[in-house]
Amino acid sequence: GSGATGDDSGATGDGSGATGDGSGTAGDGSGATGDDSGATGDGSGATGDGSGIAGDGSGTAGDGSCTTGDGSCAAGDGSGATGDGSGATGGGSGTAGDDSGAAGDGSGATGEGNSEDCGQTVEVRGGQAQEESTCEGASAVEPSLRPLLEARDLLEELAHEEQKKAANRSTKTHVYRGPLLARLELLKQFEKHKLHQEVELASPVSLLLDYFHLFRTKSCCFEDLRPYLNFFPEPEISQFLSYIEAEVEGVMVDFDCEDNLVKENVGYLRQRISVLQLQRFCGRHKELTPEEKLSLITHCKHYYRQGLKLGRELPTTVNQHSDFYIILAVHLKIELYQESGEWFHLWDALFMLEYSKRSNPQ
Repeated sequence: GSGATGDDSGATGDGSGATGDGSGTAGDGSGATGDDSGATGDGSGATGDGSGIAGDGSGTAGDGSCTTGDGSCAAGDGSGATGDGSGATGGGSGTAGDDSGAAGDGSGATGEGNSEDCGQTVEVRGGQAQEESTCEGASAVEPSLRPLLEARDLLEELAHEEQKKAANRSTKTHVYRGPLLARLELLKQFEKHKLHQEVELASPVSLLLDYFHLFRTKSCCFEDLRPYLNFFPEPEISQFLSYIEAEVEGVMVDFDCEDNLVKENVGYLRQRISVLQLQRFCGRHKELTPEEKLSLITHCKHYYRQGLKLGRELPTTVNQHSDFYIILAVHLKIELYQESGEWFHLWDALFMLEYSKRSNPQ
């Protein structure tokens, strides 16, 4: 009779197990709801797992009551069955927690999507979801810098337009120097007022090269760049000079060219003159030895005489294309006199000036 009671208790235990399965079903529903809040879902998942453990413990208690005797052993089995049912219930809650956890993963996926756009992160602190923004652009630009940024962007756009015009040789459109010089002036002002660390700008070398590549054949090249050569750091100016020296190394001037090629070769000549002017202004000639200066003087005298061929058609009131070469040679001769004290360097300088005067009264 006691055994029969045990069996009934066992049946009761099975019913409790059925109840546990139902609780599992409830967990599935909780999972569906959890799709909206990932951080909360993770916390609910942890609670569900804990409830599952509690159910297993109740099952263990049922097995232990089986040691009291045969009749009560049946009851113990029933209690054990009940314990198992309670365990099933705990498992059901655990299932609910898992589903809620799955919902949390979905919310996490949403968070990662935001992360691609703005770098937002979601953290759980004290059971509550908190959102933090890690956007690089989250910090607002200081109002005082906005006009400078707008000026930078506008000048970049205008400079690119001039570079496109220069690259399109099929059209004879005029290329303006203003936008490229304005970029250099803006960079100079940023350096002067210590704003270059707050606003991203192009390097001085790149801006100087951009201008040089477009206007190196113009007589205005050196005069336009001179205001910026002493302002920017010396290592960057040295890098700029190294670039342009390498570029003109292979430039050859055909002094005996046909009339239709004179303009092109005058451009080549001016390009070499621009480099010499920039070198001298930046102090490169002071580093030369006396022998190197004499070699440069010979080079200048040769290019001056040959350059006169390109200016045969020029009126006497206009400077010759190669006048700079003789002027540079005279300056080098004066430097040699100052270094050595030998007077014949000054006589040579006077002879060169007299020769250039006869060739070009202007």
